Amino acid sequence: MSLPKTIQSLIEVFKNFPGVGPRQATRFAFYLLRSKKEEQEKFISAISDLKNIKFCDECGLSFENKDITLCHICNNPKRNKKIIAIIEKESDAETIEKTGVLQGVYHILNGNVLRDRDSIN
Repeated sequence: MSLPKTIQSLIEVFKNFPGVGPRQATRFAFYLLRSKKEEQEKFISAISDLKNIKFCDECGLSFENKDITLCHICNNPKRNKKIIAIIEKESDAETIEKTGVLQGVYHILNGNVLRDRDSIN
């Protein structure tokens, strides 16, 4: 059996997500296909709205404001710019922010760490 190209295409997109294999990608695609039109439209809208997201020039956090280049944390004069929490991914900042402990700023690595010491030379 051959699936319609539109469904195959969607499955391929989902397979690119971290931790999603072919079977799960197929389940996602068919879930959306069988969803109510309103749910499909919400999904389409959420994906489309991603184009409005920017990344902070200082730390790399995402935000939605086309008129500025720094996020609300880096823009906050009460934050201590001498304290920098180096974190792996943006969701780590969200977790830390919920604690209210850090009065500094962040730097997000997003997987940009050298893993092989020989590659430094």
